[in-house]
Amino acid sequence: NYMASFSARGPTADGRIKPDVVAPGYMINSAISDPSSQTNCAFARWAGTSMSAPVVAGTAAIMRQYFVEGWYPGGFRGSGDGFEPSGSLMKAVLMNGGQLMQGVQRVPNGPIVQSTEFHDNSQGMGNINLMASLPLFRLNQINALVINNDEITRRATHTFDLDVTKC
Repeated sequence: NYMASFSARGPTADGRIKPDVVAPGYMINSAISDPSSQTNCAFARWAGTSMSAPVVAGTAAIMRQYFVEGWYPGGFRGSGDGFEPSGSLMKAVLMNGGQLMQGVQRVPNGPIVQSTEFHDNSQGMGNINLMASLPLFRLNQINALVINNDEITRRATHTFDLDVTKC
């Protein structure tokens, strides 16, 4: 629930907020080669983007499969027509489900050195979480409106009427 103090943060040189999202990357069990073992494999704990980037990539692969297999809109396979999600849709869904981190912490188990808030230069939109991103039948209460590859042009307007009956 905390960002490691060694994690890079924004803003970019031109003022954009970065990172877009974050993922676990500290003390992650990872496979390693171990010539002394019979199977030549073992596990070690590592930290950094080499650990967090695969979490995001794997999450994005599951998300893509969700759309291709027609899990949208009902949250179960075949509840809709499958489609190839655009990169911008994938990024939007990852960002929309981001969970607020509790702060920036000196690791391991050090003091909290900075607080965080949504859409800041420490965590972007937060820690990715598929359960908070996409409807899953009987597992969450998410209703989502997904629009894929809709072109946005200068001065264009898009209006959506939504009936919100509960928070």
